Amino acid sequence: MASRTAEEVGPFTSLMRMLFKDILMHICITLGVLGNILTLIILLQKKMRHTSTSQYLTFLTVFDLIYIISCFFNNLEIMYSNNSLIEQIRPYINLIFYPLGDFSANTSAYLILVFTIERFIAVAYPLSSRFWCRPSRARKIILVTVIFTFLLTFPTLLENKIAFIYDPNTNLTRAELVDSGFYPNFDFYKLIYFWLIAIMVQFIPLTLLIILNGFLMKYIHGSMKSKNVKLSNSFKSFSIDKPSVELRVHRKSNLLVQNTFKNTSQSDQNKVTILLIATVLLFLVCQVPSALLLILEAIFPLDNDVSYVTKDIRLGLNNIANGLTAINASVNFVLYSCFSDKFRQTFRSMFLNKNQNKEGTVYSKIKTVVSK
Repeated sequence: MASRTAEEVGPFTSLMRMLFKDILMHICITLGVLGNILTLIILLQKKMRHTSTSQYLTFLTVFDLIYIISCFFNNLEIMYSNNSLIEQIRPYINLIFYPLGDFSANTSAYLILVFTIERFIAVAYPLSSRFWCRPSRARKIILVTVIFTFLLTFPTLLENKIAFIYDPNTNLTRAELVDSGFYPNFDFYKLIYFWLIAIMVQFIPLTLLIILNGFLMKYIHGSMKSKNVKLSNSFKSFSIDKPSVELRVHRKSNLLVQNTFKNTSQSDQNKVTILLIATVLLFLVCQVPSALLLILEAIFPLDNDVSYVTKDIRLGLNNIANGLTAINASVNFVLYSCFSDKFRQTFRSMFLNKNQNKEGTVYSKIKTVVSK
């Protein structure tokens, strides 16, 4: 999430809150919760669980869902600011769901990174992929990633605590979120921790994603180009006289069987890589503004010395960045549907009462060709 600061709302911030929190956030929360739950139902089907790709997508969906739920609770005090019940539970919401939102966002970023690294290994080092690109191996990597991001986010859990304060005007005791006092020099801790997050969660993952994604895009371009060349050569090889074709039909049928298996496997690999590229591109578009604002906050903290206009602009931009992050977490399932044939087939077989199992399609085509 982009940096959080004290409440001081100007006209630009008010407009951005209306657009991104009052309007867009409702859409993202509804779409994100329903879409991610539906995606989990599909990804947890038996036919979808046997690849390392499905493991990464499943856990990425889980943490996207957690982030969307955190956004909902974190924005309750803004969407329903005059509600007395929300005012009473607001300290507990901030204590729990701000760190939970940061943890889920950080975990999603690193899950996309390790998924990208796995695809890079599968493309650049096919032999090594047999060891690394397995579901059991993916689950272990995901566990290590979750532990790492939890430790990275854990310091935020120690920043605040709940204090019960007596109000003589109402003769009631209310809960408030106050500084825990765990960090003796909170300003120094804030400076160090902001730079740590800026480097470990923003700079390093985004830089590696840009580099690796560029390599994967180059690979896909070369693979498609090679496929077109082979297709062109295949047409040329059949442009000969009929007797020659009849003498060589059996040999070509056997060769076609081998090439079909090879091309099908290559096509599946390309589809997974294209899905990842699309996911990474969406992630970069939605996360770069938040990264820039976080770095800006680390260099030029948004404190009381900042002018009213500057604070208004910075807070408004924070709302835009948080809105983009929510969009990223709520629409990933659309990419899965667009770029994954198996995802669409599983969805249709589950919810449209159609038998879309096409496991034997390749073999039936091969049998038809050979029998001719």
